[in-house]
Amino acid sequence: MAGVINAATEATYTDLSGVTWTYFQDNDNASIFYVMPVPAFLVQDGVPQFHLTEYLDDHGNFLSAQCRLTTILAVPPVVIQAVQDALEHNGVSSPTYQAMSFVDIGRGGAADPNQAFLNIADAAGTVSRTVQAVPSLSGSQIAIFNLTELREGEVRFVKAYFGGRPGVGSVQVVYRLTFIARLGEVTARVQFDAQAAYNYQRTFKWVT
Repeated sequence: MAGVINAATEATYTDLSGVTWTYFQDNDNASIFYVMPVPAFLVQDGVPQFHLTEYLDDHGNFLSAQCRLTTILAVPPVVIQAVQDALEHNGVSSPTYQAMSFVDIGRGGAADPNQAFLNIADAAGTVSRTVQAVPSLSGSQIAIFNLTELREGEVRFVKAYFGGRPGVGSVQVVYRLTFIARLGEVTARVQFDAQAAYNYQRTFKWVT
């Protein structure tokens, strides 16, 4: 049935920005193909789902802050089209893209949980934090990250990074999910590209 990947068909495509995408064909229907997705911000009504809230005392002094980010797994349409063209060039008839199906897999009698991690770190080494979320398996694998009790320095970093200032540090999102392949289970660990984060956030307007 569709949804089982033929791991032996693994191939790659490198886009114009130098990012390499891994793709597979279906085990039972070679015309169906899958592309390993990457994390991206969930966008609703054209707005990335990113919220930073600061708390001040009666005198306007900083007390604390929290940041909430919502991510999904996605494959750009231009990449899907490029892979489709490559498969057609290799003789595959009417290649059709299908989103990867992620599943819960038990190992040694214990459930293998689906996980996603968000890590922020500034270039100076003074800010470093990792938070975990449980992504959904259906749809676009939504993961909601909550950074709570942020210190003032962490808030400055978040504003600088997502405001597009270069060289301030890194933000990484890693999904750890499992899909079924013909050669057994394959665990996908997809790491967020910092340049992608910057591109997604270039249109952010900070309100003070």
